[in-house]
Amino acid sequence: MFLASIMWMKLVSYAHTNYDIRVLSKSTEKGAAYGNYVDPENMKDPTIKSLLYFMLAPTLCYQPTYPRTTCIRKGWVIRQLVKCLIFTGLMGFIIEQYINPIVKNSKHPLKGNFLNAIERVLKLSVPTLYVWLCMFYCFFHLWLNILSELLRFGDREFYKDWWNAKTVEEYWRMWNMPVHKWIIRHIYFPCIRKGLSRGVAILISFLVSAVFHEICVAVPCHIFKFWAFFGIMFQIPLVFLTRYLQDKFQNIMVGNMIFWFFFSIVGQPMCVLLYYHDVMNRQAQVLLLKEDRRPGRPEDPGGRLGLREDPEDLGRLRRAASLARCRVRSGVRRQQQRMVRLKLRNPCYAQVPPVEMKFELKDGLKTSYRYRFLFVPV
Repeated sequence: MFLASIMWMKLVSYAHTNYDIRVLSKSTEKGAAYGNYVDPENMKDPTIKSLLYFMLAPTLCYQPTYPRTTCIRKGWVIRQLVKCLIFTGLMGFIIEQYINPIVKNSKHPLKGNFLNAIERVLKLSVPTLYVWLCMFYCFFHLWLNILSELLRFGDREFYKDWWNAKTVEEYWRMWNMPVHKWIIRHIYFPCIRKGLSRGVAILISFLVSAVFHEICVAVPCHIFKFWAFFGIMFQIPLVFLTRYLQDKFQNIMVGNMIFWFFFSIVGQPMCVLLYYHDVMNRQAQVLLLKEDRRPGRPEDPGGRLGLREDPEDLGRLRRAASLARCRVRSGVRRQQQRMVRLKLRNPCYAQVPPVEMKFELKDGLKTSYRYRFLFVPV
């Protein structure tokens, strides 16, 4: 989904920029006043070669020509690749050793004990910050520069010193320069040209950013809870708050401390907990299809379903699931084909291998069957 969003933004920029070029070409032909300021190099017709280069280049804003370097530094590329592998391994180590145990032993922050949620968030704040910094370094500093070197791409301003941001507004302007330039060119300036105020243009820009953040998280997780959307939209009052504090106290540390507090101590750990528990708790169905009939056995006390050949994973599944029987009518007798639907309270157990397992299920007729079950997420 991340790559699909990048391709969509690139195509929008390609179409939008070429439309502006055609408008400028017609204006210069009519003798417009600004025709003398148009660079002929940027008035070239689009070609397949320029489109393919733009699709591979580490930028989201299209233009017919880009600054290019003269050669590829192979030794430098190898060193950056080694660094990228090292920091990727470090991210995996932190996730497996620190983040996974914390989130697995936690409860939903909005449904459990409030003090327990605060304790989990504080425990997650340091490892999630380290993972985010490693991700930022690997992607923005290493990978984008490696790609630029291989393509001899000259414009390598992928970020600025966002860690020194005095306000939240400065952070969003400096931490992701490719996306910032795309929003400025294709969202903010078109809104200004349409006569909208600066505040409305900023609001629309944040709205578009929030939609993309939600899509990039919700689609891979198959769940729409809008946590990422609301998290981005919450930045708007923080922008005005940090700007007000900066103007009032004239102290660069006030806005910077507020930014780091909401960014690392509260924001990221809370999002990790919310999405983890929502994904793990989403409803799933397990279809149990009978394969053959076996001699009957006594029914379990209390009318509970009896499970035989119960491996460890199936035992965990049984403890986590609530069973509801449903009969399936077909061309055969109903005693010969049945379906049992399991609504899982924690469908993460449905993700453990093997996907197909066999066990014996007893019904009210005191007859034992052998079933195979298939996991069908909903």
